[in-house]
Amino acid sequence: MSHKSLKKLTDKDQAPTTGIVSKLTDKDHSSVKFKLSIEGTLDSSYGFKNLRTTDAKAFSQFLIKTVGRELTITQAEDLFLRTDGPHGPKNEEEFYGETRKMMHFDNGSRDFRIHGYYNDDSYFVICRIDPHHKFKY
Repeated sequence: MSHKSLKKLTDKDQAPTTGIVSKLTDKDHSSVKFKLSIEGTLDSSYGFKNLRTTDAKAFSQFLIKTVGRELTITQAEDLFLRTDGPHGPKNEEEFYGETRKMMHFDNGSRDFRIHGYYNDDSYFVICRIDPHHKFKY
């Protein structure tokens, strides 16, 4: 496709030189709903097959307390994001063939954790369900 055949979308030719300019990838997490996604197989030791009934109930409680209450990302992080790990709330880790900023949430319990990262659509992609907080970064 030649440059001349492209349709002009706005009357702007340049970014403003004054004021605050935000990146296109930045999202206002105070208005984006917290949603979950599973985009591949979970870590083999931390998948659904390893959950006992009480563990599945703990996962269900997390869903009820976050997605079920239609929390925003900011609200879910304020309530359930674990920030006291050795690397703070984020840990860089190789997952699905890419370096990811992994985060972990609890469900209000000290033991239960869900590990994952945010994808480009602002979904929290679950990589591990860790009902007894056994995974160590």
